[in-house]
Amino acid sequence: IEASDRWAEHIRRAVTDHLLQNGDSDKEICVCTDLTTHIISSNTTSVRNLLSPYIRKNATVIRKWGIEAHPEIENEQGLSESDKLCALCTAYMKAHPEAQREQDDFDASCIKTLRHTELTGIQVELIDIDSLYEAYAEHDIKADSYLAPFIGKGDSGPKRRRLLVNIDYAFGKQAEQLISSLCLLFGESIASVGVMGKAGGLVGKRGDIVVADYLIHQDDDEMTLVNNNGVDRDALAAMSRRKVWSGGVLTVFGTLLQDNRILQYYKKLAGCVSLEMEGSYYAREVLGFKKAKLLAEETQMRFLYYFSDTPLSSDPSETLSKDLAISEVIPPQYAVTRELLRLVLVDKK
Repeated sequence: IEASDRWAEHIRRAVTDHLLQNGDSDKEICVCTDLTTHIISSNTTSVRNLLSPYIRKNATVIRKWGIEAHPEIENEQGLSESDKLCALCTAYMKAHPEAQREQDDFDASCIKTLRHTELTGIQVELIDIDSLYEAYAEHDIKADSYLAPFIGKGDSGPKRRRLLVNIDYAFGKQAEQLISSLCLLFGESIASVGVMGKAGGLVGKRGDIVVADYLIHQDDDEMTLVNNNGVDRDALAAMSRRKVWSGGVLTVFGTLLQDNRILQYYKKLAGCVSLEMEGSYYAREVLGFKKAKLLAEETQMRFLYYFSDTPLSSDPSETLSKDLAISEVIPPQYAVTRELLRLVLVDKK
């Protein structure tokens, strides 16, 4: 049995035990009959930092600690108040080991973290959206300002329980195996697949954002169109204070293959504005499952990235050898995370 299959089985058991609560995780249930599922591939910390009831409830404590421990974050003019909180969370957890346990306990009703990765190296968070709303209401928690209008809003509520499956970054072709396993597990319950992360920019500057109109696989130049239905480019620009690009995204095999002549070819002749290493694997697999009628035709695909470097630039400060400044990474990272989450939260099906 493949590691990705064991990984998916671990997810199935967790969904059965902790979300559907049918008391028999050994039973071969079809989870797609009970859920509306959204999948996001992301930096897992950014999703949890924005949604965690524990973090939102302890925001004042974390910010107060940050003033003394990390004044460079608190004094950064390019960060919103919510961004400052999110930027401090990882450091706060490291400085307070007990806080991680407290967070797991406090969030247990709505966020289940699967740290055992079944040899895939891919951590998973299962977020019960309806229980998340209940936790916010029960503890009178103030949500992130951009997401607050969509937390708990709705007329008669969803017909089925809503699940957000948040998975860590895959590496190259591994993405194909993982999304295939998730598609087989959740089937027609999958309402959307969202991918976010870093990319190399063929235009613009580090920290800029790209909304992928299509993905090109470097191996065979196969193009997969992406509709990015509902993505608000103006909101992305406003939140990040960065330029938002649209165009093609090239999926490459690795950074060693970033030959300038090849990149210029894809930029000028294929309209690519950036490159990364997993997107096409996700998109082609989802499209294949849709064609096979194993996913609903209306299943949405959304691909949002921010530039970690600009490999065609002659400016040495635009390369991977120079660390990203806080103002280059936090605003775009959390802008794309918020936008993907907004589109999950507004889906009341």
